Amino acid sequence: MAKPNRDGRKTVCRELRESIGAEKVRDDEITLVTYGRVRHGFDFMWPFRKPSLVVFPETREDVVETLKIANRYKFPITSVGTAPIMLGTTEGGIILDQRRRDRVMEINTDSGYAVIEPGVSFDKLTSALRGTGFKCSVGTMPGPGTILGQALGRGSQSFTTRYLNVILDLEVVLPNGTVFSTGSSHFDNVGSHLRYGPYPDLAGLYTCGYGAMGVITKAAIRIHPVNEASKIHFAGFNNYSDAIDYVKDLINNNIPEHTFIWNWHMYLTWPLAPSDMETVMPQILESEIKKPPEGTPYNMVSSLLSGYKEQVEVYENICAKVAQKYHGRVFSEEEMEKRFPATMAGFRQQYGDFHYRESVHWSKGRFVGWYVFAEPKDMKEIEKFAVNEFEKFGKTINPVNYYSHPFDFGRSILLRISGFPDPSDTELRGKIAKKFNEMYDVALKKYRAVPIRPIGSKRAGTYMVVLRSIKKALDPNNILNRDSGLFEEGEL
Repeated sequence: MAKPNRDGRKTVCRELRESIGAEKVRDDEITLVTYGRVRHGFDFMWPFRKPSLVVFPETREDVVETLKIANRYKFPITSVGTAPIMLGTTEGGIILDQRRRDRVMEINTDSGYAVIEPGVSFDKLTSALRGTGFKCSVGTMPGPGTILGQALGRGSQSFTTRYLNVILDLEVVLPNGTVFSTGSSHFDNVGSHLRYGPYPDLAGLYTCGYGAMGVITKAAIRIHPVNEASKIHFAGFNNYSDAIDYVKDLINNNIPEHTFIWNWHMYLTWPLAPSDMETVMPQILESEIKKPPEGTPYNMVSSLLSGYKEQVEVYENICAKVAQKYHGRVFSEEEMEKRFPATMAGFRQQYGDFHYRESVHWSKGRFVGWYVFAEPKDMKEIEKFAVNEFEKFGKTINPVNYYSHPFDFGRSILLRISGFPDPSDTELRGKIAKKFNEMYDVALKKYRAVPIRPIGSKRAGTYMVVLRSIKKALDPNNILNRDSGLFEEGEL
């Protein structure tokens, strides 16, 4: 689809400034160039695309007016919670950046949810929840990242082993200005405690919708009680298969609140502080992923145990018993502190302060990741396959980090495996992108995996026929996030 013309841009810019205020609409070159560049090293996947305008709404009404004007002139618009971290910016379109809409509107400790605007960060909500007896899922995101951005993309969410998603209710604006709620708040004076019913689950349409079906202006998300006692339990395993069996056993018996499987590259480097980079990183960069040092487990499983003090003590004993059953070894907090101090600091921050500790090398534009969901027995084979494929790149992408996270009581397992190539090596990054596509094909066809992000609509068959019909009904002019990757070029 052709990019908007210059005359159309001037008209849209003028009407937006008249409607919502000139200070909320930017078209200066510095802003446009900044928003055209995708950050965190993903440029090889998402090329530079300079928008025509960047809009900073401050109210829901600002969003409504922006969408109505964009729709009237069939002007493409990309909505984000906070930029410039985005996917698929449309060349010459509008960026709708809701960073200024960052209010925590309600904390409901009776039903266990918080109502937030799209710009609310993990840091902001965790701060607002202090003293309430509740916590939010912090996910594998730095504190300034937006909660809604990750939740809508179905990223991993810490403290939610028992759920697949944290979203309960969404407020959505359509291109024609229609505003509606997806959950129980669609009834007047009713709260957001129920995700759906007696009508269909419309929130699901916007999860993994990447803004292509409507713009989210408010959300209710799950919050979780901080129990009387909590403890992090650690068990090491020599192989991933045993770690999966251990985690499944614990979850099936309703033991952990949350559990993660980490490979040794990851649990050693994920929480590194700058002072640790000089000592730990050189060793990891030269090491082979399949050969951890003597006494270092190939996989470490961290489990958050919580409840009354008496419960937690019983849970610890059960974890030790089950770890032994699957050939694992328990690591005490004292041993973890002595052998892996940076790792312990990261876990304490995540489970004690409810704040994800993003390691230094993750923030330097080097991260490239491959993600899939699968059933537990299939994931055992996928892990072997993925590690072998990453190993073919040698030390050029070390450290090779992965974690596995069970969802919905272990019915589905997420594997996120990442490498850290030199961001200036465009040839290598191109090879990695090609390899990832090949890996997705194998994972889908041979191992029954499901990708976490869109990888081509043709793979989804008649599902996409229905989804395209819904998209055309909700957004007939195809202005919303049309380069997000949900639909392929020319499909709409």
